[in-house]
This record gives sequence, C-alpha cells and structure tokens, in this order.
Amino acid sequence: MYKARYRLNNGLWQSWAVFETEEEANDVITHQAKGGIVEVFLNEPSDVTQEWVRQQMKAYGLSQVAIVKELGINSNGLSNWLNSDKAPSKSLAAMFYYYFRTKHIQRMYGHPQ
Repeated sequence: MYKARYRLNNGLWQSWAVFETEEEANDVITHQAKGGIVEVFLNEPSDVTQEWVRQQMKAYGLSQVAIVKELGINSNGLSNWLNSDKAPSKSLAAMFYYYFRTKHIQRMYGHPQ
C-alpha cells in the first residue's frame, strides 16, 4: 500500500490518499496535481518488504555498506534479511520505513543527504 498527496495552489498539502500500488498512486496524484509537487510514499512501516528496501536503496544510490555504516546495524544480518523471504520484525520495518522516509523528505526539500 502507498500513500500519496500533492501541494495545493495555496501551499498547503492535500490529505493523504491510499493506493494499492506505487504506480497507481503516481498516476492518480500526478493527474490531480496538474503539474504541482507530488509526494508518494509507502503507507506504513508494516508494508516494508525486502523488495521495497532494495528499490529504495537503488533510488537513493545506497549500498548495503552505506546503510550498515549510517544505521549502525550488522552487515551479515542485513544481507541475510535482504536475501530471505522472512518478514521484518516490527522494529526493523519501522527503522527502514523512517530511514527512507527521512531520505525522501530530504530530497523533496533539498536538504543534503
């Protein structure tokens, strides 16, 4: 599940809308925004998967080594989890959700990453 919103002409943000896929969220919100600023992100930490983490790593140009260094986590643990089909623990899902949410916000507002 993904959530999406866009900035209104008055500078305020539209309320979040929830979509099944990232593609659907982008298509609908981009159409509604009519060229305005659009924000699409995973709906909640419980939606975090290995595939999503890999997509985020690619989107932000991050290697496993960089994530391990920045988050202070075990490299073998990260590698093992990324290459498994095991669901993340609630704490691991929350860590990745907020880590990439922060990266997303920094990119949107031009803060250094």
